[in-house]
Amino acid sequence: MPRKRILSETEKRELISLPNTDQEIIWWYTLSEDDIIFIRNSTRGKINQLRLSIQLCYMRYPGISLAINERPDQKILNYVADQLQIDNSNWENYHSGPNESRYDHINIVRKRYNYQNFTISHHKNCVDKLRDSALQTDKGFILARELMNILREQRILLPSMSVIERICAEAVTKAEKEIYSLLSSSLTKDQKYALERLLITGQQYSVSTFNWLMQSPAAANPKHILIHLSKLKVIKKLSLPLDLGKHVHLNYLSKMAREGKQMTSQHLSDFEQNRKYATLIAVLLEIRETITDEIIEIHDTIMNSLFKDAKNKQNRPSDHIGVQNGQLF
Repeated sequence: MPRKRILSETEKRELISLPNTDQEIIWWYTLSEDDIIFIRNSTRGKINQLRLSIQLCYMRYPGISLAINERPDQKILNYVADQLQIDNSNWENYHSGPNESRYDHINIVRKRYNYQNFTISHHKNCVDKLRDSALQTDKGFILARELMNILREQRILLPSMSVIERICAEAVTKAEKEIYSLLSSSLTKDQKYALERLLITGQQYSVSTFNWLMQSPAAANPKHILIHLSKLKVIKKLSLPLDLGKHVHLNYLSKMAREGKQMTSQHLSDFEQNRKYATLIAVLLEIRETITDEIIEIHDTIMNSLFKDAKNKQNRPSDHIGVQNGQLF
């Protein structure tokens, strides 16, 4: 089964992008006095001190170590070098010359600042930490940004973007299952049976009751108000709990309703039980609200039409009387 994709390529690039403005660079890459003392005491040679400081800065933000042969962003390099009063024009690759290796610098920073690599043991913990947020939104970008901030706060170096996406996708899947269970567990056996009946297409009708409920009127007239009232009666007869859906974030209710409206009754019938009932509930809650709004709108349209007709009829007799009066005088 293919992995769930919840991040676009553009979002991935944005999440891992480096600060660009002077204000951002100053915020993230200003070295403290203790940092500078540590850097100068931990390694010899100005080029090694500069490389060590760059690894420290990249670990702080975006939360990674500089890759082999990767040259740091020039703005960041200039700013860090200025703080250390080092000429950065002789920046070289880690593998060249007698200089200390990239791994030496990474290990020095990790030991001093307690940074650690992301491991499989962190995976489940990260999914759990995203639970509350995932119950409010399924937007991968929002969840990934929160996850990356959590890892930075804990001084855990970021894993690959594919791992970050997988963690967020798992958090969303767990949240969805929790929401399905929450909505479904509020129903009695009879209510579940009644919801199942909505999906059945009877011999006398070409559509199921569920599809009929989703149909909107083509025009505003008294007949459609009666149809809408009939639909509200069907929904009311289900006797759904009054607080149903109150503990589920509107983002998820709207998403489930949107998905449910795009499904046929047969497709909904094939859903896993909890997901099926939860989707039906979300659609019915939205239909009930929409129908109520449409009844008010149709009523206003009809009343405005009646008012205009009455006004026109009132004006016509007045004109006729005026003519008669003109003939008399």
